[in-house]
Amino acid sequence: METLFASKANPGEIYLTHTGAPLRVIGPSGSGIEIESLTTDNRMVLAAGALLQTYDASKLNAEARLLMKTKTGAQKNEAPKARMAEVEGRRTLTREYQGKEYAVTIHNAQDKKGFAYDGKLYRSLTDVARTITGQKIINGPKFFGLRNPKTGGK
Repeated sequence: METLFASKANPGEIYLTHTGAPLRVIGPSGSGIEIESLTTDNRMVLAAGALLQTYDASKLNAEARLLMKTKTGAQKNEAPKARMAEVEGRRTLTREYQGKEYAVTIHNAQDKKGFAYDGKLYRSLTDVARTITGQKIINGPKFFGLRNPKTGGK
């Protein structure tokens, strides 16, 4: 995989950031390069000296892969399939947090997919965990014990 300065990137082509996030180069903009994130559709300006890598789908980070799959293949009210696969075979998840036990019901029916908590259907476990804890940045699968906290794996 080739690394190059943003100023050398070709407009319209897809590149990866150093973290493996995909972006499309729009073109020069002032002292930098205007780009569009392929996971969020946000546009921003990168410094001309920022390093980019040529696009290689195998180098996408896991979050980008999930976001791109959700953005292109899933309907807005559909829970991402990768998240549903993590809880396959279970009907509920429970977690004790600050002395209170919380239960989440898993829905994987054709007409109703997601995670139900407190009368509301959420698209992801992370959304549920954020609601429970009030914290903005939290990993839902890890919060509910689906991932090993030391390795980040299952």
